[in-house]
Amino acid sequence: MKSINNTIVPTSHFYIHLLKDGKTLRFGRYGIGNGSLLPDQMYVDFHEFASHISKIHPATNNALVYIHGFMADFELFEQKAGFILQNQIFNPILEKYPVVISLKWETSPIYRTSVLTGENIGATFYTIIKSLLSQLKSSGTHLTLSFLCHSMGNRVFSGLAKADHNESQNLQYGTICMMAADVSTHIFEEELNWLASAAERIIVFVNAKDRTLEIANWLVAYPRLGKVGPNLPHQNVFVVDATPINDHEGIVPKISKHRYYYASASIRALLCSIFQGNENVTLNGVQYSLPVSGQK
Repeated sequence: MKSINNTIVPTSHFYIHLLKDGKTLRFGRYGIGNGSLLPDQMYVDFHEFASHISKIHPATNNALVYIHGFMADFELFEQKAGFILQNQIFNPILEKYPVVISLKWETSPIYRTSVLTGENIGATFYTIIKSLLSQLKSSGTHLTLSFLCHSMGNRVFSGLAKADHNESQNLQYGTICMMAADVSTHIFEEELNWLASAAERIIVFVNAKDRTLEIANWLVAYPRLGKVGPNLPHQNVFVVDATPINDHEGIVPKISKHRYYYASASIRALLCSIFQGNENVTLNGVQYSLPVSGQK
């Protein structure tokens, strides 16, 4: 293990980094330094990585998995957006989610290529997550995984979930938040038609003014879940309308209307409330009922 001695964050934040070749993996843990989220510990291999997670004895059996979107592996973005996510979402939900695992994937600068490879990347991550859960299970820890996915990270999640489903579903799904999802609006009728009944709840965030998804539609045309919402209503799938929010922080988030998951204080607060387990939340004066399956 190589340690850089940044400040360890309250919520233990690990990462699995898949390099651009789609095969090479790196493992580590984040810390805070100079207003940025930075790698603090880099593990030799999967076994060292898994052993460090297994040393943490959480008060709950929940972990949160974060999957970033297209080109969000860019170092400066990872550091600055990650710093906000860590301090204003991940740390406040420590009691419910003492462990966060980021799935970092190196995107191709060619959008069409990333669209085609996203699900394969998710399937690769699945093999690692499955091995991790198996090792933890042998030590008596049975994790339920919740997911926070942004933009094309939802396509990576889809590949991960499909790989799991093809192996008779090894994962236990908690709350799944699909932010500005760059996937088809038909996803719950097609590739993930089983997911709504498997998860505790699925929350889809939409913004009808999302300019990034509008551009994505020019490049590869299909209606995006993150812009128009699900094609049909599904039990256990809830829609939160982020279109009216006006507290985007930063020039690019204000213009794109796409990065609100970290760049809007009201959305950050809402995500904290959701991941803390609340079922009744409010955004811009609109109340949403988001019941957890099995608890009603």
